[in-house]
Amino acid sequence: MYNNLNSELLFILACGAKRMTFAPGAKLGPYEILAPIGAGGMGRVYRARDSQLGRDIAIKVLPQNVSGDEEWLARFENEAHLASSLNHPNIVTIYSMGWEGRSRYIAMEFIDGPTLQQLMERGPIPVGQALNISAQIADGLAKAHEAGIIHRDLKPKNVMLTKDGRVKILDFGLSKLTRSSVDSEAPTATPIVSAESLTRPGTILGTVDYMSPEQAAGRYLDFRSDQFSMGSLMYAILSGRRPFQGDSAVQTLAQIIEDEPRPVSKINPLVPPSYQAVIQRCMMKNPQDRYQSTGELAVDLRRLESAEQVRPQPLALRNWRRALIVLAILLAALGVFWIWNRQPYQPKSAARDWYEKGTGAMHSMTFETARRAFEQAVAADPDFALAHAGLAKAYDELDYSERAKEWMLRAATIAQEKRLSSADQERLRTLQCLVSRDYERAVPLMQQHENTASPQEKPAAALEVGWLAQQREDTAAAEAAYKRAIGMDPKYAAARLRLGYIQQRRGEDEAALKSFSEAETLYSAAGNYEGVTEALYQRANFLNRRGRAAEAMKFIDQAIAVARTVGNRYQEIRLQLLQSGAARKLGQNARARELAQQAIDVAVAGNMDNLATSGLIALGNSFLVADDLDSAEKYFLRALDIARRGKVQRYEAMASISLASVFEQKSRPEETKRYIEAALPFYSKAGYRRELAQCLTVLGGALNQLGEFDEAVRLLRDAVKIATQLQDLETERHAQERLTETLQDQGNWPEALRECEHTFSRTESTWNRLNCSGLYGRLGRRQEAERCLATVEQLLRNSDDRQLRCLFMLQKAELAYAGADFKVAKAIARMAISEAYTTREAEEAWAQLIGALASIRTSRGREGIQSAVSVIQGYGQARLAGDAASARLATAEALLAVGNYGLARTMVLQALDFFERRRIWESVWRGRIVAARASSDSAEIRTHLSAARSAFAQLRSLWPAADVDSYLQRTDIKLLSAGMPF
Repeated sequence: MYNNLNSELLFILACGAKRMTFAPGAKLGPYEILAPIGAGGMGRVYRARDSQLGRDIAIKVLPQNVSGDEEWLARFENEAHLASSLNHPNIVTIYSMGWEGRSRYIAMEFIDGPTLQQLMERGPIPVGQALNISAQIADGLAKAHEAGIIHRDLKPKNVMLTKDGRVKILDFGLSKLTRSSVDSEAPTATPIVSAESLTRPGTILGTVDYMSPEQAAGRYLDFRSDQFSMGSLMYAILSGRRPFQGDSAVQTLAQIIEDEPRPVSKINPLVPPSYQAVIQRCMMKNPQDRYQSTGELAVDLRRLESAEQVRPQPLALRNWRRALIVLAILLAALGVFWIWNRQPYQPKSAARDWYEKGTGAMHSMTFETARRAFEQAVAADPDFALAHAGLAKAYDELDYSERAKEWMLRAATIAQEKRLSSADQERLRTLQCLVSRDYERAVPLMQQHENTASPQEKPAAALEVGWLAQQREDTAAAEAAYKRAIGMDPKYAAARLRLGYIQQRRGEDEAALKSFSEAETLYSAAGNYEGVTEALYQRANFLNRRGRAAEAMKFIDQAIAVARTVGNRYQEIRLQLLQSGAARKLGQNARARELAQQAIDVAVAGNMDNLATSGLIALGNSFLVADDLDSAEKYFLRALDIARRGKVQRYEAMASISLASVFEQKSRPEETKRYIEAALPFYSKAGYRRELAQCLTVLGGALNQLGEFDEAVRLLRDAVKIATQLQDLETERHAQERLTETLQDQGNWPEALRECEHTFSRTESTWNRLNCSGLYGRLGRRQEAERCLATVEQLLRNSDDRQLRCLFMLQKAELAYAGADFKVAKAIARMAISEAYTTREAEEAWAQLIGALASIRTSRGREGIQSAVSVIQGYGQARLAGDAASARLATAEALLAVGNYGLARTMVLQALDFFERRRIWESVWRGRIVAARASSDSAEIRTHLSAARSAFAQLRSLWPAADVDSYLQRTDIKLLSAGMPF
């Protein structure tokens, strides 16, 4: 009965206090105590009589000495409120809650039956009964999860069975109401386990043996934590042992977090593989790999229960004659069944027709149409495994990766129960590889399919081989495959459409337009108007990307008219978003935003989360290019919210990258890093190598700003390598430029210059020329720096890029300052500030710093110091540690030059703390010289000079001798080191 409710959570024992007990006959409100039942962490439980309704009930009483403890009282009341809100046959019913004197109690349904723990102790539970119990528990949990409630302490002791076999889930005392679905992506539950809780009794919320990994690690929970506990419970029912059994609570928690339990089917061979698969899915370490709703878990268990009921069961015969008769009948039946079962499963004809339509739509890239067709195939025949797999692939193409995994798992489960033909088995394996993005394993399967396909099937098989090559970034192989398909079937519109897509990627513009036009003609002749729409969309998208937005608009209008005629809202919304992008390129920003907002509203209303997210990202980008960063951030955040709630992982990653770009421009590297790190796992796991390189580039830039130079360099070199392999010059250039900047900030100027010159040899860039000029200047190669700047000045004469103009001025100002031409440096810095107001805060701060340093040097010390301190404080608030340290060092040098030794010493010692920990020897050397010159204590001077000599020796060992020599010829360096033994 209730004799072991939460027996391990003895709060009163933890407090060292006594419990208040009630003797039979005592009154609690309208209830009369009959007998004690048991004790739990939330109080004692009694059997009682409801005198008003004449029924037996159970009463849980909170210990009297903690009735005044607000935390525990809140938990106690939380149990009553949450559980009473759940009206379900598999959840214990709560009748009322009240006070009696100083005692708080809950009156609930009395269950006259054993706990699941007691049932398990009696001996093995048959698979059929275990499935029935599991399905009922899942039904009850699904009800709670739909209401936003998680249990958090599911275990055999908290499950009871009535005399007629009805399951009742007890004790929602550890539950917590989650947030509404509007912000369901935010974690809401509190950490469950702490280091202290493993040593102090009464503080662990939840039973260790059945905890989820996230609960054991003290992370935040959602409903999927209960699914893990459910998997552990099913494991225990079927095997007679817990999945994780350490010698102590700490060891058990470690096993839960790190180890995989032995498969239950190895312990109990009677467990069907399909049941084992459900248990394994529930017990996945990553919550995202479990069921996306507990209702789906319940459906799977009910289906397995039905299948188990029709399996032949062992017979208990009373005499051998009856046994022989039954055995003979059974053998005959099994013989017939074996013969029948050797025939491959044949889907219903309607399901096969819908499946073929879905496959054709997939080839034509009309993925929403494919999804609807596959759904029809599943509805026509739920046992058609390939229809489930096709639906999984359609969801994958629509970027619903979680839904794709769920449907593929269903396909695999059905395939285990139904005998597929060898061809269908191969097809299923191929689709599994594609959805899991295991493209290397898919290659031989696809190629074999093309080789063995019938003449009628060969064009489609070649097209699929081309698609796979396209995903693997092998455009040459993709083009060859599509041309093979066209050679076998010149009227194959889908192959011409995909060929056009590849040709535009390869820069074959006229050929791509011709292929799109031919595809449109062929689709039109076949009456496939969704194919016509897709061909028009691809042509318009191509023209828009090539800067021919006005031409693109004509094809967009045609495509929208066709999409509306056939009623394809999905294609219509995609086209409206493309129309918005074209309008933006035409300078029609107001119209672009209006079109995007209309498309978003329709997508949200139709639960098309991928399109809604795509639209919001496009809308955010329209503000981003207009430098309205706050508005862009707002739309990107909304996109991220919708993508998370809809589990559209690709667009969730895209929204995260977009937010990272906003914070990058706001010079807020902590936020940049956080959002990029959220997107990285998806691109890495899913095989999107181009996007992965872009992510690594942005993350490397953020780490550089945070002063984590070594890791930044490593990531940026990885990004350059990936982009080079992809032959993506644009991505390679961006990564190389970031690598140059990071090496420069790390103090490795010669290596930075080599990277910069390497980039310049592959692709000309004004940005790159500016970087080169800055590095030439820092290394004392002034003439080369001036030549670079002169070239940039020529290029900028006809440019309206204010940010580039600002950077050009800053390089000139820095070069003038290093040459001790302080008035010129100050004047140019002021000009740069006027440009910086319309670009980024980073350029404005740099310009202000140069102006401040020049003011200090030109006898406007107070004004310059205040301005420099303001810049340094701004860097500190933005967590730009490296920039702050560099600004302090430069300010200290200026203060030293005008005799302000005290402030110079304070500034330089703060800067040295940053540089020395990161072994940036050029800055350490300069800083130690400044510290020595600013000191008055002879011992301190000797210490600084010794450190300066060591730093200079390190610099000599790392830089080429020629670079060290030219660096020492800089005017400012010669003035600083004059008279020093270097």
